[in-house]
Amino acid sequence: MGRSGAGKTVLAIELVMQLVEPFLAGPPAGDRWWSRYG
Repeated sequence: MGRSGAGKTVLAIELVMQLVEPFLAGPPAGDRWWSRYG
């Protein structure tokens, strides 16, 4: 049960990253945010 929950969490993170990545890659502010936290 815990493993399936973790799998769903990973899928959710991947989905969010796919949605957010274009915004981070677009404006210079996104590059600064990414270099600071990524």
